[in-house]
Amino acid sequence: MKKNIFIKSFAIALLSVLIVSLSGIGVTYFSNKSLVSERLITETELAAALLDSTEDFSALDIFRYQDECRITVISMSGDVLYDSDIHEQLENHLDREEVAAAITGTPKTVERYSETFSCKMTYYAVKTMFSDGSEAILRLAVRSAEIDNYIISTIPFLCIALIISAIVAGVFAKKLSESVADRITDISKSLKSVNDGNYIPLKTDMKDSEFFAVYDEINALNSKTVSHIRSEENERERLNTVLDNISQGIIALSKDKKIVFINGSALSLFGSNSSVVSKELVYLIDDQNLLNKITNAPSDTNSRFECAFKDKTLLVETIMPQGQLLRDEISSIIILSDITPEKDLARQKEEFFANASHELKTPLTAMLGLTELALAKSKEDRRMRFNGCDCK
Repeated sequence: MKKNIFIKSFAIALLSVLIVSLSGIGVTYFSNKSLVSERLITETELAAALLDSTEDFSALDIFRYQDECRITVISMSGDVLYDSDIHEQLENHLDREEVAAAITGTPKTVERYSETFSCKMTYYAVKTMFSDGSEAILRLAVRSAEIDNYIISTIPFLCIALIISAIVAGVFAKKLSESVADRITDISKSLKSVNDGNYIPLKTDMKDSEFFAVYDEINALNSKTVSHIRSEENERERLNTVLDNISQGIIALSKDKKIVFINGSALSLFGSNSSVVSKELVYLIDDQNLLNKITNAPSDTNSRFECAFKDKTLLVETIMPQGQLLRDEISSIIILSDITPEKDLARQKEEFFANASHELKTPLTAMLGLTELALAKSKEDRRMRFNGCDCK
């Protein structure tokens, strides 16, 4: 990150210097061109004012000894009537852009390379009328090389400026990247300390108001987060303590049938440890019969069944979680109750009543026989007494 900040800061600084330098050169170049055009237009109009007839061409000789300026008088047919620098016969100039513009009444400055002078020239031509009513084209030209030379002369200074700017930008970019990287590292350490449980607040500095505000907000947020985490941990610890002290085993399964929670009673029941969390039930329950019954239990409704496990009898209840939040994370809750004592008590009661019934049955049978015998004898005596009375 520090390297990226350095490269970007350095590139931005260097690019800014380059843009400013090129902009300055461009402004100067176009400004000079504008000044040349204005000068050319003004001098052409002044030269046109000197001409009243074709006999006044000698008044233009003042331009003859000026190397940077050339004046030409051209007839409306394109023939050169006068040129301040060339004395021999010149070719027809009717096809020249500035001449054609002057003839149409829309004069303009034109820049092009001159074969005669072997350099770029800027031309401007206007149409002028002599006293006899005849017309001609007056054209003035100046060298453009001065502008190009200026551009070329600025290149060494531009290179020096870029080198100096690169050095300065590199130094400041390095300091900036280190400063920003250190601050981000401090933020990262503080956030990591929140996750590790040994929160270290950021040291704020009023010298940098922007970072102070950010640090202050991060510290406030981290403090709230730490307080919330500790509160949740305490609540979870209390809940786990309660659940671990419940005699019933409790297992919570996710939607993909993996263990997301298991209390101490369930771990003790199956002789396992907390490493089974996030694993499937097969890593916890080694009894295939019990595992199959739990796995095949209905997934859309509550169910309960009894199952033998080793020397115990378990009552297994599968419960659907209530609430959408729990239902999104937990598919079912399994509650395992050891009902072996209840089963033994029920069996003992059954055996007691069976034995008691058996033991009481024998004397009752004898008593019933004697009672029946006594009743029978009593009936015989009454009958005999009754018969005896009848004989008398």
